[in-house]
Amino acid sequence: KGIVEAARHSLEEMRKSDAVPTKKAGLEVALTYAEAREIEARGSRKLGDRLEKVLGDRTSDALAEARRMMTQISEEVTAEVGKANLLVRALLGEESAGLASQAADEASKGRQEWNRSQLAEYTTRLDKLSERNVTLQKLADQHPAMEPLEGSAVSVIRATQKSVDRLLQEGASQIAKFDAEAKAKDEAARARFAKVARFEAGESLVLGIPVRWIPAGRFQMGSPSSEEGHDPDEVQHEVVLTRGFFLAETECTQGQWEAVIGSNPSQFKGGDRPVENVSWEEAAEYCRKLTARQRGEEILPEGWAWRLPTEAEWEYAARAGTVGVRHGELEGIAWFYGNSGNETLRVKGKQANGWGLHDMLGNVGEWCSNWHGEYPTGVVTDPTGPASGSNRLNRGGSWYNGAKGVRSAYRSWDGPGFRDAVLGFRPVLSAVR
Repeated sequence: KGIVEAARHSLEEMRKSDAVPTKKAGLEVALTYAEAREIEARGSRKLGDRLEKVLGDRTSDALAEARRMMTQISEEVTAEVGKANLLVRALLGEESAGLASQAADEASKGRQEWNRSQLAEYTTRLDKLSERNVTLQKLADQHPAMEPLEGSAVSVIRATQKSVDRLLQEGASQIAKFDAEAKAKDEAARARFAKVARFEAGESLVLGIPVRWIPAGRFQMGSPSSEEGHDPDEVQHEVVLTRGFFLAETECTQGQWEAVIGSNPSQFKGGDRPVENVSWEEAAEYCRKLTARQRGEEILPEGWAWRLPTEAEWEYAARAGTVGVRHGELEGIAWFYGNSGNETLRVKGKQANGWGLHDMLGNVGEWCSNWHGEYPTGVVTDPTGPASGSNRLNRGGSWYNGAKGVRSAYRSWDGPGFRDAVLGFRPVLSAVR
């Protein structure tokens, strides 16, 4: 009873605040269960006490059966109240933050099977209790020793069942209402995916992590020989990208990494700093695990997957339509050797490029999917680099690089198992080719 009252108080506080709607809905359902069990238990105990006073030591098969049934009802209801109380405590975060998070996630994605199964289970058990109450009422009608109790027993039974029915209806209504809202949001998100051609360049979306839409297009990759800091391997050539894709708004943060992998290898700790000290192999594994997780949660529609960007995709996104050395003034857009203090900094601490992407230059270098190889000299379409090699490319430079290494065209490469505090990554979400 104390837990029910605490839950009711917490619910009222949540209604006054800007609490997450999914948690509020889950708590209302849990409270409904708890109230139903408390009412049924109170009614059963009251009827049981009255029976004991009237029956005393008199025994008969019918009266013994009545007492046995009342005891069983009381025990089952007590067990149900205990389950409901645990559910309330879990949703309040008092016992299991994980279960509360699971319930909220389930609700927000329009999949209320967990709540519905709970409601169905409780409804089935209440139906059984109702059947026993009917049998008990018949016993009261048939046995003379129970005549003084007949009116009050029937009244208690009917009042209890009526209250339980009403509360269960309210719980079912709450679930149905929230189900409809969540389903509508889910369908809207899927409709957006089905019409990706309508996304504007740089349009934002949150798909577990914030992303920006990078449209199909063509650009000059590499740098002219006249560019300050130009390297011979930056041969300028035209690239055509025939498919748009989503790119993470920031480098993968330590918080995002831990949510999928569970550990944090970074030298410079901070949930909103980029994860570093991850190899190419580990970055690719993160993308695979994130894909599997979000498909299981039905965040990703069929045919979409997370992966590392190709080198061409990375440079195209970094330039965001610009053609110079960088997409802005160095100090304003990047953490590099001249301003980083020799460490990583929180993401989004510098100006974004024209498509809303932060830290494309500096902070940490970003692994790309390609093996390292020489650039072609002609026009290429959707290049993915050599079929094999010994080093994987990384782009963008880091907190350790000087101005030369923090350019849109600058290339760097390392072995796929190499780890360092200057290396991280930024995942791409795209339709599977």
